Amino acid sequence: MMNEKQMQNNRTEQVKRLLTAEETAHRLNVPMSWLYERSRHDSLQNLGMRRCGKYIRFSEEAVTEFIERGGDLD
Repeated sequence: MMNEKQMQNNRTEQVKRLLTAEETAHRLNVPMSWLYERSRHDSLQNLGMRRCGKYIRFSEEAVTEFIERGGDLD
């Protein structure tokens, strides 16, 4: 049986990290304006883009996979 601390650690591991637009732009080596322009047309869904009110966030896992694939948005 798992104790409370083990259960909490499991929940933390299950939560996927979301990157800010600034963090994502830095990792992709592109200007933030590039991200914002494409986010207006929802062309960044394969980067795991999520809208949080007026903010956009990106899945760290999806951004890493995007870089490993060679940066193809298609």
